[in-house]
Amino acid sequence: MIVEAQITVDATEYGDVMAGAGCAYDVGRDARAETGEPQAPEKPDPYIQDLSYVAILKDYGQGKDRGVGRPLGYNENLYFGTCRELGGNAPTVPDCARMLAYGRLPNNKFMINWPIHGNDCYLNVIEMDRTRRLRALRKAKRITMGWIYFVQRHLNWRHLGLADDEFPTSDGLPFIPYNRESRRLRGVVRLTALDLVDPYDATRAPLYKTGVAVGNYPLDHHHARCPVKIEEHLPEIPAFAVPYGCLVPQEIDGLLVAEKSISVSHIVNGCTRLQPVVMLVGQAAGAAAALCVRHRCQPRQLSIRELQHTLVGQRCYLLPFTDCPPVHTHFAAVQRIGATGLMRGKPVPHGWANEMHFAPDALLAVDDAAVALRSACAGIEIGRVFESMEIGRVLTRLQCLVILWRAIGRPSPLRDSPSYADDAAPVEAASALAVAREREWVVEKWEALEKLITRAEFASLLDRALDPFHAQEVEIVPGYSTCR
Repeated sequence: MIVEAQITVDATEYGDVMAGAGCAYDVGRDARAETGEPQAPEKPDPYIQDLSYVAILKDYGQGKDRGVGRPLGYNENLYFGTCRELGGNAPTVPDCARMLAYGRLPNNKFMINWPIHGNDCYLNVIEMDRTRRLRALRKAKRITMGWIYFVQRHLNWRHLGLADDEFPTSDGLPFIPYNRESRRLRGVVRLTALDLVDPYDATRAPLYKTGVAVGNYPLDHHHARCPVKIEEHLPEIPAFAVPYGCLVPQEIDGLLVAEKSISVSHIVNGCTRLQPVVMLVGQAAGAAAALCVRHRCQPRQLSIRELQHTLVGQRCYLLPFTDCPPVHTHFAAVQRIGATGLMRGKPVPHGWANEMHFAPDALLAVDDAAVALRSACAGIEIGRVFESMEIGRVLTRLQCLVILWRAIGRPSPLRDSPSYADDAAPVEAASALAVAREREWVVEKWEALEKLITRAEFASLLDRALDPFHAQEVEIVPGYSTCR
């Protein structure tokens, strides 16, 4: 098949398009020396994560018999231990009610994607053609049907049967399985666990600055059905950003890669494989493709800031600041300032998945403002900008206007300054306020100038006053020459 397109996006389940285009890629587990990840095996191997043929069950009501037949090759030993009532004696194994609630859906339906002696199946069909894949995937279907048969028989759940109103397929199963891992592109950037553990690590390239999608799932791998025993001790990570360079092949032009085939290590695939992440990556790939067509440029040449600006305009996250959602007044400014690194987030433990918080409503301290301005304004004398302001002290709105005014060289207003009563610095305060209003640093009236300023308000002020996001384009591998 020949596709004539200026830009093509590979959104296939197995990375078939990028393979056909001649892209370099990896399948299986990377060697430690290749990625630098301490948790990676010493030598590479071909093993990928288990896949699952997810089923949707429906409660047809007590007394109804929706039992499935015994599938070919059924082996009930695969399923003992799937819940506490059926042999699960480990403390982490839930009872059958919690097992069923794991994938509860509206309208008395249940998603069966159960990892504990459930319907995971080891199959590596990546390099097969379509015919061989379909034939091989029958095994995964039989394992899912076997689990349904097992719990119907042993828990007397015959009233729970395959939903008859979900998939127009002959067997009632989805069109395709949930493939957790596919070919992985060798892109301009490869995201590794080292990049995720501490995105602000000064010894590494600040890839967060090129983020175009986000996720908050932990590093979670499914290897229970693997033909060899795999033990992994994966690090905890905060919520993360996916860099644009993960979508761009190293050499092949005219192509962007999405879905689970983006350029990440096998370990990182454990958190980027999730549906919310691949959907956001898909939106970023679509926006990037459209911009490449508009500008008649290759993906490697696209302005990352323009792509990020486009995504933020659609209320998309560049960085995973979950405490500053798209409905927040200063969402766009916080995303843009976060992408410059002038103000940063902090990891926050949050149960199964960690979060990354910006603390938008926290009060701004002198220390935070000084760090941001030192990075934003090259050559400024921080002591003169923050004169008479104590470290640790929180700042008012007016004080922030004054320090920004000082940082840009104390310009005179174009018109007479409005009067402002402030015994400490009446002239400076009046000039700073006048300049701020002339240059529209603040869109609201900000009448309560003595009110303490929040981090989100200061981010918005920085965004309007200095526009650091657009002032300097970021490279596809930011800081590569100094950090790698």
